[in-house]
Amino acid sequence: MRQDWKAILLYAIVTLAFTQGIYLVSKHFYGEEASIHIEVLLPAFILGMIMKHKHIDTKTEHNVATVVSFLFMFLVGVSMPVFFGIDFAKQSAEAATITGSQPMMSWPVIIMHVVIVSFLSNIGKLFPLFFYRDRRKRERLALSIGMFTRGEVGAGIIFIALGYNLGGPALMISVLTIVFNLILTGIFVVWVEKLTRSAYQLEIAEMQKE
Repeated sequence: MRQDWKAILLYAIVTLAFTQGIYLVSKHFYGEEASIHIEVLLPAFILGMIMKHKHIDTKTEHNVATVVSFLFMFLVGVSMPVFFGIDFAKQSAEAATITGSQPMMSWPVIIMHVVIVSFLSNIGKLFPLFFYRDRRKRERLALSIGMFTRGEVGAGIIFIALGYNLGGPALMISVLTIVFNLILTGIFVVWVEKLTRSAYQLEIAEMQKE
């Protein structure tokens, strides 16, 4: 399968049309409550997994990927719910979902949860340390830290939660966790740079000894 940016864009349009088509047809015959709503994230993920990856490294591909990434994160940002100036007690009383009806936590408790969730999610991204044994440990650590700020999947799940009107403290903690990791991006980048630079210098020193 072709995997240049034009082909990927075509796959995205077809996948969106397929999921929306199922929804609209089922809604037409059975009504909104019985309609079949497949989140586009699922078939898109499956398609990406079954395709045999072809690495295309051109300036155009990088530029398009950058534009799409910026656009995606912008849409995520403008779609996030408002947290300030909201009467959470009234909102939870009117909510129709279990998560949305949960009472809102105090800000210190929310901040504590954000820190804990961020820590657990980043610890999970250290999994590559157990693999790539042919590489140095600091290189594997740099690879893992480089994934700390990857929040695309989390942002996609938040989109789904907003579509189902899921709210409450769980949604707020999820959003703030992504924001917190993005704020720490600079620290992570410096950390990765130091690790890769030291690994490179160590490899050069060993080559000179040989």
